[in-house]
Amino acid sequence: MKDEFVNDSSYNVTDIKPCGKYNFGLYAVNEQGCSNVTKKEATALEAEPREKIVINVKKTEVNSTSVNVSWSEINNPERCPMTYTVTHNYTDCSTNKEKTVNETNLQQASYVIMELEPYTMYSITISANTTEGGLPGKSTSDMQHVTTTEDVPGPPQNILYNDAEKLLTWEMPDCERNGIITNYLVEYKCHERDREAIIYDGTNNTLETSMTLAIKAFWNCSVSITASTKIGHG
Repeated sequence: MKDEFVNDSSYNVTDIKPCGKYNFGLYAVNEQGCSNVTKKEATALEAEPREKIVINVKKTEVNSTSVNVSWSEINNPERCPMTYTVTHNYTDCSTNKEKTVNETNLQQASYVIMELEPYTMYSITISANTTEGGLPGKSTSDMQHVTTTEDVPGPPQNILYNDAEKLLTWEMPDCERNGIITNYLVEYKCHERDREAIIYDGTNNTLETSMTLAIKAFWNCSVSITASTKIGHG
């Protein structure tokens, strides 16, 4: 506790620590004595930083849907206690619009971002915040970019069959492509009408999105098409 007598209506308090909480009491004094006290609690702010606080951001792909980010901060014993916000941006495939996700009030200088989309590029920033709110100035890290790893793809889309040409066509998976498509596996089984015995069992690999089937008239066939990335079949 420190007492000061002043003859003015203002007073500059010095030697305080950033983000420290201070209680002030103000008395009016005359020859008859002291008035009742007026109390005020205040928190000292941190000065605007002269450099970026969050540095040395590192990112490591955990799997196709998770990325670990870690960082450090400029050492300053006079700095306020910190929490962190990890922000990642990406383009949503289904809407073709940018989405932003914030993970706030993180206590540690590392975080695993989960529930990401495979084979998708993300932009990541880390912001430092004091317990009293966001810091002014250079409180956000440089932007980092990372692309999640590949995974098995979803199913091909819009499968069509032209009976006259015996041509089967399809389109690659849309938002579940999950990587670079390496090939398609086409499997089909056929039997003659009104008979259950399988008379044709075919399996073919192709890089194309169409295939002519070696089937005859009056055959009933079931067809399945599976897309593949370097990770495996979907």
